Amino acid sequence: MAAARHFGKFACLPRSLTLLRLLGQQGIEAHLKLGVRREDGCVEGHAWVEFEGTAINKPGDPDQDFGLLRGAGYDPLALVGRAQR
Repeated sequence: MAAARHFGKFACLPRSLTLLRLLGQQGIEAHLKLGVRREDGCVEGHAWVEFEGTAINKPGDPDQDFGLLRGAGYDPLALVGRAQR
């Protein structure tokens, strides 16, 4: 909501990382998803946050629109930290 009211335009990755961090600070375990697709000969990337398998900051189903990036040792939560339990 804050990004929508800000004078600048924020890309999906900083918005998703911010949301992930805020949720983590409240002890809510959500997951950062990164995906790619080819559109009109160009490669596009996208980031979103999922909670209990549902995208919470992207309407629709980004899993169907974008192919998920997967890799060994990929832990996006390590970038933003986790809530201490």
